[in-house]
Amino acid sequence: APSASDLSATVARAAAALPELEAGAATLAELLNERNGTQAAALAYLEAMAVGVEDMVPVGEAYSWYRRYLLDVYAVYGSVLCGLAVILRTLWTLFWAFGTWLINTLDELTKAPPAGGEGAAADASVAQPAT
Repeated sequence: APSASDLSATVARAAAALPELEAGAATLAELLNERNGTQAAALAYLEAMAVGVEDMVPVGEAYSWYRRYLLDVYAVYGSVLCGLAVILRTLWTLFWAFGTWLINTLDELTKAPPAGGEGAAADASVAQPAT
C-alpha cells in the first residue's frame, strides 16, 4: 500500500523526468505538505482502491450528449427567438401594407379634378357618343 512518502517520491521522480514541470511540482509539493495534503491524498487513493472506482462516472459520461452541451436549452431559446422574429416580421409587413394603402387612399382623395383643358374635353367626349 502506498504511503505519503511513496506519493512524494513519485511526484519527485515525475518532476525530475520533466524539467519544465519541476517548478510547478515543487509548488504543488509545498501546498500538499502545508496541511498534510500528501497524507490525505494517499488515504484517498487507498480508499478508492479498497472500495473500487466502478461507480465513479466522469461528468461527460453521466449525461447524454445533448444534455452535456445544453442543446435542449439552446433549442428552446432558438425557437423562442425564431417565433419572435416571425411575429415581428408579420407585424412589420402588416404595418407597411396599411401605411401604403393609407398613403395611396389619401393621395387619391387629395387629387383635385382637372379644371378645363384636357380633362373637360375628355369628359365631353365620354358624355356624347361619336356619330
